[in-house]
Amino acid sequence: MARQRRESVRHRNSVHDRRRRQRMTCDVVPARMAKARPARAFGLAIGLLAFANFVIVTSEFIVVGLLPAMASDLGVSLAEAGRLVTWFALAAAIAGPPATMLAARSEPKLIVMLTALVIAAGNLAVVLAPRYEALVVVRIAQGCALTVFVSVSTVAAGFLAHLLLSSVLFTAMFAGYTFIAPLLGTVAGVSGTAVGWMLAGFGLAGILGNWAAGHAADRDPLVATVAVAFALAVAMAAVGLATNAPVLLMIIIGLWGAAHMAAFVVSQVRVMQAGRGAPALAMSLNISVCNFGIALGAVFGGWIADGRGVENVGYGGGAAATVAILIASAMVAARASTKSKPRSA
Repeated sequence: MARQRRESVRHRNSVHDRRRRQRMTCDVVPARMAKARPARAFGLAIGLLAFANFVIVTSEFIVVGLLPAMASDLGVSLAEAGRLVTWFALAAAIAGPPATMLAARSEPKLIVMLTALVIAAGNLAVVLAPRYEALVVVRIAQGCALTVFVSVSTVAAGFLAHLLLSSVLFTAMFAGYTFIAPLLGTVAGVSGTAVGWMLAGFGLAGILGNWAAGHAADRDPLVATVAVAFALAVAMAAVGLATNAPVLLMIIIGLWGAAHMAAFVVSQVRVMQAGRGAPALAMSLNISVCNFGIALGAVFGGWIADGRGVENVGYGGGAAATVAILIASAMVAARASTKSKPRSA
């Protein structure tokens, strides 16, 4: 009798276990399927946001390739035309963080669409604006919108460094890059059509630099920053030495383009690692200090162009990049010293 009861209990337990496993299977499989659909949608969203960031950030620097023509059409000096980059960058630097904090209260999709619309309308206005003053107003509005767009869209997808280093690095980048068109045309003697091809090569090399920087930043973004700053210093300083060597000039422009785009990646990754607790604010501050660097670089390059000649702009950018190398190297040394202390204790 006792044996029959034990067998009956064992049978009920086995039936209960089988039903429980069936319920768990029914629960888990749909959950996995539900996770798979958002993962694919999230990948598509990241791709769209990356493309939108590429297009919108390009709007900030669209005037760089048009600088000589814009200066001529508007009747202003190259330095004054270069300040269109400065006005954009200052607006992004000063208005960006508070505007991002206000935008954080709203729906991210709405903010992304509105800021993209502002920047697109601004690009149209740049074509139609009849006077330099009107262009300044348009560039300021675009600068305000850019920081909000990049901050909100990047935090939505995920990514972002040490603020002083970023600012100095971007000063170096844009001391030379703001004036790359007159540097190639006036100093290197490159024709108008060839300047366009040179800038296209600059951009293509930038894609490779972006890819390489992504891999390097995954390992150590700070060490990668040292390498990027070194490449920038060499490339910008060497442009003036390759005026009569077109093949060498193309190689230098390629190195410059790769390092230029790589600097965006390594700076962003450094700041995002440092500000994991508040990624949106970290991204906003990074954009702010980088745009301060852009503004300072454009002014610094204009000062050199007006006072020493456009041919010396590359040397100024190389000098600023050398400062970035020293700062980043000091940070690497300080980090190594900090890591060695627990082992010696």
